[in-house]
Amino acid sequence: MQENFLPKVKQQYESLPYPPREPIDEKQRLIHTECDRLDKIMHYCFQGINRFDKNFRCLVAGGGTGDAAIFLAEQLKNYGAKVTYLDLSESSMAIAKERAQVRGLNNIEWINGSILDLSAFNVEPFDYINCSGVLHHLASPEEGLISLTNNLKADGAIGLMLYAKYGRQEVYNMQNLLRDILPDGASIEDKLFLTRVIVNNLPDTNLFKQNLSKWAIDLSKKAYGDAGVYDLLLHSKDRCYTVDELYDLAKAANLNFVNFVGPFKQYYNLDTIDISEKVKDIFSTFGLRKKQAVAEQWHGNITKHMFYLSKRENAEANIEDKSLALLFTGDLAGKGHEFYQTIKPGEHLVLTYSLGDEKEEFGLECNRLTKDVVKLIDGKTSQQNIIRKIQKSHPNYSSNDVISEINKIFNLLHPRGWICLYRN
Repeated sequence: MQENFLPKVKQQYESLPYPPREPIDEKQRLIHTECDRLDKIMHYCFQGINRFDKNFRCLVAGGGTGDAAIFLAEQLKNYGAKVTYLDLSESSMAIAKERAQVRGLNNIEWINGSILDLSAFNVEPFDYINCSGVLHHLASPEEGLISLTNNLKADGAIGLMLYAKYGRQEVYNMQNLLRDILPDGASIEDKLFLTRVIVNNLPDTNLFKQNLSKWAIDLSKKAYGDAGVYDLLLHSKDRCYTVDELYDLAKAANLNFVNFVGPFKQYYNLDTIDISEKVKDIFSTFGLRKKQAVAEQWHGNITKHMFYLSKRENAEANIEDKSLALLFTGDLAGKGHEFYQTIKPGEHLVLTYSLGDEKEEFGLECNRLTKDVVKLIDGKTSQQNIIRKIQKSHPNYSSNDVISEINKIFNLLHPRGWICLYRN
């Protein structure tokens, strides 16, 4: 613990709890954290099986001001399950506690301490651990991940977020510039004042200046304010990862890499790139890890890696398991009927995927079978039963026809986080 405990990091989060939150806002909204949607946890961590009951144990390691802990506790309260919150910052934990109080949540256990001390708190092993934006601020991320792994059940999983190298390049350029300019020993207040002056006077040639809109939420006084500026540009310990380094980190903790999730998920996929067949032939010789590593560099826009690790192999649900049902998630959550109504057989349905200010349009070629399949996607009806019901109504369709249509829809929507698999 002594080697991983960084006083400057603790000081920062005591002075500037991150992300800044107003507890009273819990009366108006619930913030969703990407890795912690129960449908995603089921799909990626437990082969689509609903493991949630009163015995399900969940840890938020480095809980900050409470986003993940609140979201998980809100979802799990009806199952009788509890969430354990752990963070080094007393200021951050105070905000998280007040948010829980506003929401009337009483299923959170609060621990003020370090990830490296986790075993000393005599906690029972966890089914699922959230650790978002934490390990990259430790002196040894490997030791931090090993500590979490040691407190994970034999078939447990971890949802992680770590900074990405290529999509944050301008941030690291700016951090280096500020280290060269700001006086040693300057106070937090002086660093913030000088940083804002410097950022506001950058020339148009500066890469960070060219990408200011990308970091607006961190820089704006109306959004994350001082806490955002300091966390983005002045953090005393901030490291980033490539895809290859993520796999190596998982291996160091004896964990299996499951998959990426979140808004950047599709940008780890080389197979969707429109390029000459000669280049595609080269891509086809790559293994999955290399494909993901090359895709990250190809797109260059991934700022945060969001992904799952598991103690067991094959933790993710597989579309080939026809006993699994399909469930609309993300932008399509609860909108299955609305989606069904937009499908016109014989037409090309244009869908829009948004990532910040960027929008991507993609298409679904629709036919009568597309509409029939979508109508039966409800999170309850297994793929086997979808096939049976459609064949009963339309005997001219073979089981392979229906399977092909299911796969088409799944492969189009799943990379964008709009559909997952569920064992009812």
